[in-house]
Amino acid sequence: MKKFNIILLFTFIFSHYSYQSILLPNSTYELISGQPNYILSNEILFKNQLSHSVSSTLILLPEDIQVASFFYKNNFLGFHNQYKMQIIDYGNFNDSESGYVFSAKDILLHYNLMKSLSPKFSFCFGTHYFYSTIDNYNSSAIFFNASVLYGLERILFQYSINNLGFVIDKYTNFDESLPFNCSFSISYLPKYLKSSIGFNYQKFDNLDLTNFVSEIYLYDSFSILFGYSSLAQSLHSNDNFEKDFFTGLSTGLNFNYKNLVVNFGLKNLGSVGLIQSISLIKKLD
Repeated sequence: MKKFNIILLFTFIFSHYSYQSILLPNSTYELISGQPNYILSNEILFKNQLSHSVSSTLILLPEDIQVASFFYKNNFLGFHNQYKMQIIDYGNFNDSESGYVFSAKDILLHYNLMKSLSPKFSFCFGTHYFYSTIDNYNSSAIFFNASVLYGLERILFQYSINNLGFVIDKYTNFDESLPFNCSFSISYLPKYLKSSIGFNYQKFDNLDLTNFVSEIYLYDSFSILFGYSSLAQSLHSNDNFEKDFFTGLSTGLNFNYKNLVVNFGLKNLGSVGLIQSISLIKKLD
């Protein structure tokens, strides 16, 4: 069953935790940058009004695993609010010995808010609910994220605590834990080129991950993104230099037309395959 290659891959990399699907990206920007708050960080850096928008994203992983996300963002009483639903469909699995067919799916519900405490300081808080079904087995969990952002003229620092929570219902009688981690991000605007550069570091109990991203604005309505993830070090095959050289690299295109934004993205997982993504964002301002 080839679909298990992806699931086993993430289980191997994040072997200390269950519920690795919580770590899957939910937008094209997050796929490339590794930063859930990438759009928010750029809006703060460019001193843009925080967006009032609706959006949807479809991410295609190898072996027909699909991630669909739906967002709504608004500004109310001085808070920037984000509502999100994410559906991860692993498709059908077929037991080759018995012929038994079963399916697996995860659903995540998110609510995030951001409040500016001063011109330089902002605070973000998120609460999240996770529900999973694998054949006749079900599980659920609730977890929280919190971030502090500090901005200067051309640089933004962010420190976050992610996936702090507990399992409500377990798949089995074994104890399982969420992929708790702390992260530190820096976003920077170069002075003489309309672009942004981002760095994100995540610290797990038994793993460190680093992501780099750069977005270059070629025109007012078009930009191109480049990213790299140190996750590539766990994906190298050691027998194919050409595939290993591009493993962990990602790229994306961003088009703006009036109040509509379209993002396309690709991430190279080496011998495992490619992740493809498309996002549609409709600005409501």
